[in-house]
Parts: sequence; C-alpha cells; structure tokens
Amino acid sequence: MSLVVQDVVKSFGAVRAVDALSFEAKPGKIFGLLGANGAGKTTTLRMILGIIDPDQGALTWQNRPLSRDVRRRIGYLPEERGLDDKMKVEDVLVYLGQLKGLPGRAARSSVRAWLERLGLSAVRQKKVKSLSKGNQQKVQFIAAVLHDPEIIIFDEPFSGFDPVNVELIREEMIRLKAEGKTILLSSHRMDQVETLVDELVLLRRGKVARRGTMRALKAAVPVKRYVLELDVDEDQAASGAESGGKVAWHSDLSKRLDRPGVRWVETEERLVFEVETETLAQKVLASALDLGHVRAFYRVEPTLHEIFVAAMREEEGIGVERNDA
Repeated sequence: MSLVVQDVVKSFGAVRAVDALSFEAKPGKIFGLLGANGAGKTTTLRMILGIIDPDQGALTWQNRPLSRDVRRRIGYLPEERGLDDKMKVEDVLVYLGQLKGLPGRAARSSVRAWLERLGLSAVRQKKVKSLSKGNQQKVQFIAAVLHDPEIIIFDEPFSGFDPVNVELIREEMIRLKAEGKTILLSSHRMDQVETLVDELVLLRRGKVARRGTMRALKAAVPVKRYVLELDVDEDQAASGAESGGKVAWHSDLSKRLDRPGVRWVETEERLVFEVETETLAQKVLASALDLGHVRAFYRVEPTLHEIFVAAMREEEGIGVERNDA
C-alpha cells in the first residue's frame, strides 16, 4: 500500500539522470528525496507525476501502475510557483481544485477552509500578484492539498517563508502525515528535513549515495564527535604557558589529553574532539578525570547537513553546479 519506485532508469541522450533508483514511500510517513543539483531529484518527481516516462523500471501505488486516475490523487507543490498571478486567490484555487476532480461547491468550500486555516481569508479576493512571496507560497501549498490527495509531493515547500510561517507549514505537514498521507519531501533546508522525515535517500548522479532513517544514517557515520568540559584549577592547567594571568588554557588541556587517533576540533572555548571508536573516547575521558572534575562529556550527533555534505564530497567536482536533468 505504498508508492514504490523500482529499478527506474531515465536517460537524456548520453546522460543517465536516474540510474536504477529504488525506494518505497509509505502512507503516514514523510520520505525525503535529497541531492545536489543534477542528482536526479527533479527527473524522479516528473516521472512520478507522469510528465515524463521512465526508460526502464516501474512506478506503482498500492501495487498498481501510476495511471491517470491515480495521479489525480497526487498533490504537488512545485519548486517554481505555477499560479496565474492575474487571477484572484480564491478563483485560482477553486479552478485548480476542479481540475483535480472536485465539484465547484466542494472546491470552494475546501479553498475557504484552507484559506482560513493558513490565515489568508482576508486576501481571498485579491489578485495573486498582489501578495507577498510568503503568502503566494501559502496559496501554492493550498493548491497542492485542497483536493485531499493520498500522495503529496513537496518540492522546496519552505521557500519564501519567515520562521513563523516555516513552523506553520511544518505543523501542517505533520498533521497531513498523521492523517495517513504519503508525503515526498525534497528540500535544501536540511534543518527542517532532519526533523520531519522518517526515511530518506540521498541521490548523487542519479544513484543512491545514502539511504535509511535519520537514526541509521547518523549511526553509520564512522567519526564520532564528543564535547568535554572540565573544572580544572586554572593555574595548574596553564602551567608551562606564558605568564600574564588568564590565558586560553583549553589548548594546553588538549595537549595533555592528546593521543593517537584523536582529532581536536575545538580547543579555545571548549574541548571538542573526534575519534572513530567509543573505546578511544573513553580513554580520553579517563585521562580527563585525572586532571579534575568533568562537568560534561557527551557525544554530538552529526547533522543531516554534515551527512549530506560528506556524501556529496565523495563525488569529484561536486563544487561545479549542474542543471538538474
């Protein structure tokens, strides 16, 4: 009962934009589809939407091909806005709702409910072009969900939003997830993606570079980062350093605690180090306990941003921007 992409291939001339891609997006879950420019995200979304066909592979929903009828039950928020900005907000949304199969009265009722929900009732008779970028994005969001779709694709949904509206849309996405919607999320806002997705794939040149839950992806990072905070007598800690009172003595502490396999990331304001094994981290802690009272010792999990950058850097020339196929 999921949206399944199975061994999908799509080429444009000599360029293979999507290469044997497989994933499953489940109802009641948010699935992240991430990658750098040119990774194949847009091509994949266009195949799901039926804009282009795959060269090989299958795309199914509830074990059935993605027919025209099935695709009418997809909601899509594109990265680039696609509204007729000369139309009034309510009129354009009612029109789009009818295109998705809603009768006129039901479309208008849904539109007004969503406008009220997102704080846009006061602008329903205004032309789209008169709205701020953030409010235009809200209207685009409503266009994606007003027909109560079973599958919803959000491509850069937070574009143009201030922090308050980012949180508003985030809450709506969580609510839609709780209703059992199957949600695909593509965004460069890694901070938001990390808190929203249940599972994700990172694409690189059309292939999967990483996949899994956030917990699994973080656990797979080989280098572990730790923060160590100590209460140490400053005179003792700074012994051997330049005279002159208060000095940045964390660097001296790091030298005392150093050993092969430890990489010191920060030593000025606090002690932060990286190791590849828990055993080595515990040895650093044991040495620190000999120096004084340890106020804090904890592992800092890698962020999705760090995981993403590490995955993309494996590709030679990642700094060269390419157009997404």
